Amino acid sequence: MRALRNLGYFSTIVPQITPYQSGVKIVYRVVENPWVKDVKVTGNSVVSTADILKALSVKKNAILNVGQLQEAIKRINKLYSDKGLAYCGIINQDQFAIDPSSQVLSIKIAEPKLREIKISGNKKTKTKVVTREMFLKKGDLVRTEDLKRSLRNVYNLGYFEDVKPPEPKLTLDKQFMDLEMEVKEQKTGSASFGGGYSSVNGMIGFLDLAENNFRGNGQTVRAKIQFGGEKSYVLSFVEPWFQDRPVSLGLSLFKTAVDRQEIQNRAIVSRFRERRDGQSVTGGWRVGRDQRLAATFTNENVDVNGLGGPGFGLPADLQRLDTNKDGRTEYGEQSLRLTWSDDQRDNAMNPHNGQRLSLTGGVTGVFLKGPNGFYQYTGDYRRYHTFDDVVDGLTLAGRVRAGHTAVVDGELRFIDRFALGGTDTLRGFEDREFTGKDFMLGNIELRKQFTKMFGVAAFIDSGDAFGSDGHDLDLKSSYGAGLRLNTPLGPFRLDYGKPFDDRGGRFHFGIGQQF
Repeated sequence: MRALRNLGYFSTIVPQITPYQSGVKIVYRVVENPWVKDVKVTGNSVVSTADILKALSVKKNAILNVGQLQEAIKRINKLYSDKGLAYCGIINQDQFAIDPSSQVLSIKIAEPKLREIKISGNKKTKTKVVTREMFLKKGDLVRTEDLKRSLRNVYNLGYFEDVKPPEPKLTLDKQFMDLEMEVKEQKTGSASFGGGYSSVNGMIGFLDLAENNFRGNGQTVRAKIQFGGEKSYVLSFVEPWFQDRPVSLGLSLFKTAVDRQEIQNRAIVSRFRERRDGQSVTGGWRVGRDQRLAATFTNENVDVNGLGGPGFGLPADLQRLDTNKDGRTEYGEQSLRLTWSDDQRDNAMNPHNGQRLSLTGGVTGVFLKGPNGFYQYTGDYRRYHTFDDVVDGLTLAGRVRAGHTAVVDGELRFIDRFALGGTDTLRGFEDREFTGKDFMLGNIELRKQFTKMFGVAAFIDSGDAFGSDGHDLDLKSSYGAGLRLNTPLGPFRLDYGKPFDDRGGRFHFGIGQQF
């Protein structure tokens, strides 16, 4: 029966087994497919009728071969996919039929235009927050690349645990269709708290609250408060679509305090507390499908106070600003940053394929407020490639970064230099161990995801900050491995890095992937 069916000429095959002499006799009763006298194609405008008939290759004045017809349907659909179109061609069985009286095979090609996008599963997120991220326009044919990028953009919002490819629902005349897409929401709010003891300030605690999809509008609200012996706060709000246009606007009020140290030749030469309070405004514009332009203006007051100790205090460049010689200096400062980025990654939070390039230029002081003036330029390139076809969940990730500072007024202070060392740059080294007006950095990671919750990574980091204090480029390198955990509180990583020199290794804790 299978062999007869594969011939493609019969619509019905019924075997009958009857006794015959000393055995049995098998009779196959068949019904032939209809006779085809002619072929008629309708509904096509993007692909010519001649190309469709050539792809069909249905013989006239012959019995219809269903097997050959199925292969022909694949060839027709490929004509549309080669033109970058989705949901076009022959999608349903009702698009071809034979008139028994005229014996004409009618093929109705579907080139449906998008009528509506329907979203389901979004109990909190408003539908417009999803559809505005999609490149699909009503009244147009759906292009495959637009569909892929739309799904990526929706997933990269970070509001959904799963985004299923949309299902097309065609109208009876096959001229229009609705796309129905199902999403599964995940938690977008987070709350963390902690505390500790400082010999200088006593008990210190903090509370950090954030919501990345405020009231389902896609807005980000964050409040972080530190209390006890040292008080600080950060309040921020980001509107990703200001006045329903692809323009983001962010506002931030902050007052922060952080203890820093200056390290030279593995020795601490200064320790100080850096306090900053002020405001920042950020605007972002979509200048292409994957390109964005962002500008940030920051106005702040800086207060730096030496922590004391044998040989400790302010860095040398800040001591020159300490006119009162009381181990403390204060000044106002303004900066402006402009960043262009081209992001073609498949997933912004945990990429497996694609690349990202960003270029940043900024100015501090010069024509803005500040004791010194300088320009800073940085470049960041990231590349990802998955080896799922070899080992499931295996990804190779690489990043190259570089920066340069051009001082035009005064000198570049220690706290404004590029800094490498620690969780996000050179693992295995002290935080901000290497500083300079220029820097180069390279990171390579081999990542293996075992489950949705658990993964591991092996890495090599190499780089240096140089051009200050007479230091020339001298690459420092480290290697190590780490854990990747997706918890209800968010994605975390724990890395252990070991420098290639004679020093011991260090553990580093971070949030999300390093890059």
